[in-house]
Amino acid sequence: ADQKYTTWASSLRLILQEQGIRGLWKGLAPTLGRNAMASGMRFVIYDKSMKALQAWNAGQRAPWHSVVCGAIVGGVTTVFNNPLDVIKSLMQADGNGAERKYTSSTQCLRLAVQESGPMVLMRGLAPRLWKITTGQAVIFTVYDQCMHLLSPKP
Repeated sequence: ADQKYTTWASSLRLILQEQGIRGLWKGLAPTLGRNAMASGMRFVIYDKSMKALQAWNAGQRAPWHSVVCGAIVGGVTTVFNNPLDVIKSLMQADGNGAERKYTSSTQCLRLAVQESGPMVLMRGLAPRLWKITTGQAVIFTVYDQCMHLLSPKP
């Protein structure tokens, strides 16, 4: 099967030709909601899981704690944000003009659940969990090491 979008430049050109400037903003509301929720949750979850892990480890902090806590952050935020990611993807893949099925994020949510059941909101969860959990484990390990290196020494 031929791919419709092959490079970012051809994708941009094709979206502008087929959908106009508004096509570049499809799915913006759920994307912003997903990213805001994930960003807001990440450090709270990291701090709480790090404190719990330290308490379990007799108050001591070990280098592997940041890996585990980062993975926890990735897993929790991915599960909570997956419904918004599904809505974003459905809206971005939606047609244009008269072919357009979705008019808003809430209408897309209602229609998707009505047509496919509530589990439609967990579509693609497994690969996202793998990608984001791994990524957050790395990111928070680097974050923790940078904080350690940059903090004043007694």
